[in-house]
Amino acid sequence: MAITKVTSGVRTLGAGEVTTTNILDGTIANADVDASADIALSKLATTGTASGSTFLRGDGAWAAAGGDNSPAYEAARHSDQSISDDVMTKVDVNVEIFDTDSAYDPTTNYRFTVPSGEGGKYFVYANIIFHSSHSSSDIVNLEMNVKKNGSTAFVSEFKPNSSYGGQTITVGASAILILSAADYLELYGLFNNVQGSTYTNIKHATIGAYKLIGI
Repeated sequence: MAITKVTSGVRTLGAGEVTTTNILDGTIANADVDASADIALSKLATTGTASGSTFLRGDGAWAAAGGDNSPAYEAARHSDQSISDDVMTKVDVNVEIFDTDSAYDPTTNYRFTVPSGEGGKYFVYANIIFHSSHSSSDIVNLEMNVKKNGSTAFVSEFKPNSSYGGQTITVGASAILILSAADYLELYGLFNNVQGSTYTNIKHATIGAYKLIGI
């Protein structure tokens, strides 16, 4: 077997420095590594943008550490809304508490619309405070309904019995919904009172949602 002689340049190495010169056929140029120095970003094969809030993943991409639960919003109605007796009615939830992605409309449609690219699982919660100005024994049933794209997503109902002693009733619920971009959520309420519409209204309402991460 023929043995090929390897000639290598030699020089004195500094502390923490490794040098290779003209290995084998000389096609590899000098490569110095100083253990005390930073590696320039230009020397890394990466995608994305490095910043103080990102880290370098194993696939060479810069990514944000962790994540946050946005889009997220909460909206409320603090004033009375009159509703027709025994009619499922959209609640005009007209006060934004917060809205990370400007995805809630508090003035026209009173709805949250999932922004582009933000589909996923969302925790959604809502409640309505109903009021009857007549005897509580006349209340047949109350219903809170969260609708997705106009259809019921989840619902909560209250049917008092003869021993119920109040005229202000809170009905609420929460659920995890799978939403896609452009899906929208709205809040509806129903108050069935044997005395009719004169004695029924919504005193307060809240609806909110936030995107879940890691599931």
